[in-house]
Amino acid sequence: MNRYVFILLFLVFGGASPAVADCTGPAGVASQTRYDGVENKLYYCNDTDWVEMGGSGGGGAGSALMAGWPDVILCDGSGSNSYILYNGGEDGGYVRYGLPGVNNASRINFDPVTKNYSGIQNLNSTASCTRDIADYITDGDVFYFGSGGGGGCPAGFTEMTNLGCMQNANEGNGTYATAVTDCYDTYGARLPLLGDRHLAAVHAGFNFTLADNEWVQGGGAGASGECPRITSSGGAGLRPCDWNTDYRCFIPN
Repeated sequence: MNRYVFILLFLVFGGASPAVADCTGPAGVASQTRYDGVENKLYYCNDTDWVEMGGSGGGGAGSALMAGWPDVILCDGSGSNSYILYNGGEDGGYVRYGLPGVNNASRINFDPVTKNYSGIQNLNSTASCTRDIADYITDGDVFYFGSGGGGGCPAGFTEMTNLGCMQNANEGNGTYATAVTDCYDTYGARLPLLGDRHLAAVHAGFNFTLADNEWVQGGGAGASGECPRITSSGGAGLRPCDWNTDYRCFIPN
């Protein structure tokens, strides 16, 4: 959240914490965490210094480091409540993000397949907290400890060196216009070029299987109202732009 300069949350990880301000700049006590919105980094107080989570002295601090999901999400509750919520893994049919040290009793639940918001418990709910994971990513309200972010790519994408980030699975099925709009609105992305998608399908490092047909980025609809696609064999083709067709998104470098 770019509007954050410092968010201070007092989180108890178990056991008693010293009641003295042992960290300075800003003052903090053991087990306290803070988010620096200028640097986009999380820190915790280790009794002496503020240590960057995921850095040389950092740890998971409650994160399950679950592949394809952010390790931390940030949201505003009602009033003055602002939350740093850690990935608690999949439990009870949901992927849960909660406050550490309370057994995920205060948490937000997400559908493990669609990654859509499913419910909130013991937190002050606002629209900021009841977003789908894709919206958290688009809004920049996520944090990674070093695994699950796909290097320089957002969750759910794989880096193709010097090219960009290819989505790991199909985003959806829709018309050409729907696909173009969805990729941009959700991820700030576009459809892959034919060559990008073909490489992702055949290169041993990716092996992203092609559907029977997938939309790809092209010059737009022709006079016949057809749009570019890639076939299951990797060939180029056209089909009516208003046909529902599989697609995945691509974030170019």
